[in-house]
Amino acid sequence: MVFDQANSQLGIAVRSDIDYGPSSSKVNVIVQIPILINQIQCLIITEYDLTGQERSSQVFSVDNVDSNDYYYLGEDYFAQEDSFYSIRFFTGKPSDDRSTCQEYGAVCTHKLQVNILKDPWIIGLQDFSECICLTVLYNITSKSTPL
Repeated sequence: MVFDQANSQLGIAVRSDIDYGPSSSKVNVIVQIPILINQIQCLIITEYDLTGQERSSQVFSVDNVDSNDYYYLGEDYFAQEDSFYSIRFFTGKPSDDRSTCQEYGAVCTHKLQVNILKDPWIIGLQDFSECICLTVLYNITSKSTPL
C-alpha cells in the first residue's frame, strides 16, 4: 500500500515504482587504533579501485581517540562504494605539508572492502588482525659452528 500525497489517494505499487530517494554510495569512517602500540600519532588511508590501482591517499593526525581506541576520520572524509582501503599506522606525526607520516610504520592493514550499509563504517582490530599458528618442536638439536 502506498499513499500518493499529491492526489490524496491510496494504492498498490510495486517496490520498483517507489522512489526512496538517492541511495548513499559513501559513508563516514571510524578506525580502531592498535592498542598495543600506544604511540600511534599518524595514519595514512589509501583508496584503491576494484582492479587494485591506487586512487588516492590521505594523511591524518591521530589526535582525538575515544575511550575504546577508535579514531573518527572526520566529516570531510568518506569511503566510497566500489573501493578498497588500506591503512598504515605510524609512530611519528604528520609531515608539515601533511603528505606523509614521520618515523616508523608500525602496522598496516590489507585492502579492506567498504561496507556502505553502515554509516559510519567502523574498522575494528578484528578487521585487520591476522591469526598465526606456531608449532613448538621438541627434541630438536641444533648444530652451531664456531666463528
